[in-house]
Amino acid sequence: MTRPMIHICVTTGHQPSYQAVFVRLLGGVPSTGRLRGPTFWRLVRADRVFFCTIDTDYLAFTAIALLRAFRGRPTTGLFLRPMQCFRTERPIIYAAKRCAFRVLRRLPGLRILSIIPFAVEPRLAQVCHDWIHDPQLWDLWLDGPPVLPETDLSRRVAKATGGRDVMIFIGAGNRIKGFDGFMDEALSRKDSVLAVVAGRVAPDFASEAQRLADEGMIVEDRFVTDEEILSLYKVADRAWCRYAPDYDQASGIFGRAVQTGVTPIVREGSVVARLDDVLTNVTPDDWLRLAIPKLGIKGVGHR
Repeated sequence: MTRPMIHICVTTGHQPSYQAVFVRLLGGVPSTGRLRGPTFWRLVRADRVFFCTIDTDYLAFTAIALLRAFRGRPTTGLFLRPMQCFRTERPIIYAAKRCAFRVLRRLPGLRILSIIPFAVEPRLAQVCHDWIHDPQLWDLWLDGPPVLPETDLSRRVAKATGGRDVMIFIGAGNRIKGFDGFMDEALSRKDSVLAVVAGRVAPDFASEAQRLADEGMIVEDRFVTDEEILSLYKVADRAWCRYAPDYDQASGIFGRAVQTGVTPIVREGSVVARLDDVLTNVTPDDWLRLAIPKLGIKGVGHR
């Protein structure tokens, strides 16, 4: 059988790690690029296509899925932000998105997978065919329990703890990621918590970041490598996942925290808080085994 194409549109965020995981699990061929021109038609013609996320370009994904259905070719895609279909802040746009995916769900040969379980949000069954756990809840376990790296950054954090708990903030420091709340939490507990910021801080929060640095916290206002991020989970006690209500979705930071035994800090009632409730008494290896049949893999051949 022809190897499936495993496509990502951009090489930022967690898309490359998603691609690496599914290339390995599905025995696929990596494909990268915007859904335009030759890339568009290459994906239309391919025997099998797996989109690591459909959220980057909904219109082009829909067009490709329609043309592939006409040709009788199977298409699978992960839906990272399906909760937007049921949001109310932008009623016309989100209602249109919900209706579009209800129709798209009926397309023959198409399989849309939510990365939020239906048990967390049953309405997702209206716009998705099935679900798997976010790959960043289990990807580190492909070869058994993960061995996290050490970096200069993690060693510096470990040296600076002074017996305090380490609370990490990973990624863009901005409003939707709850950077203001993180700062308040860090400053209110500065005697018992070492706050670590790893990622670009939005200009609106430059003064807050400087205030944290002035209080002896560690602020890495720069691009942080994947290896550095993983190394921080090795020395962290808690990870900030308390995002704004209008950013209520699955979180790779939450997933990596759960995988590595770091306590996620979540907003009560949020998707990740509800997800945390349903993950009790299971391991990332269990979630990986659950994903295997839903991805069409014959058996667990990753070990």
